[in-house]
Amino acid sequence: MDEPTLIKALEEKWIAGAGLDVYENEPVTKDNPLIKFDNVIMLSHSASYSDLAFSIAPVKIAQEAAES
Repeated sequence: MDEPTLIKALEEKWIAGAGLDVYENEPVTKDNPLIKFDNVIMLSHSASYSDLAFSIAPVKIAQEAAES
């Protein structure tokens, strides 16, 4: 992700806000400029961290391996 361009877009009001779970540098540090924005929601990348994802993952991995 191009954080400097996103920051400029937020500062110059090209966009209304942003919701992020992927960052240019991870883990995000306390001095990341995106933290200062009230219109930015920052979450850790955890979409695959659920009971459903854990039950599906072994099957999907096996299917991908079989197709390659």
